[in-house]
Amino acid sequence: MELAILLALYFLPSICAMIRGSNRTGGVIMLNLLLGWTVLFWLLSLVWAFGSDKKGEQEERITRAMNRYK
Repeated sequence: MELAILLALYFLPSICAMIRGSNRTGGVIMLNLLLGWTVLFWLLSLVWAFGSDKKGEQEERITRAMNRYK
């Protein structure tokens, strides 16, 4: 039970990125997996998971910008 809780806490940035549907989920997972054992990179991956765009938002912004020039 304790191991499951520790693993969930360790992979919290990856879980958050997956739940949010981030377009940088793969990068967050790799950073979390390889360097998450350091507090600095764990925090960085957590910030990256919440700071990145969700899938589709970037395309929507591009479409709106293109429509302005039509």
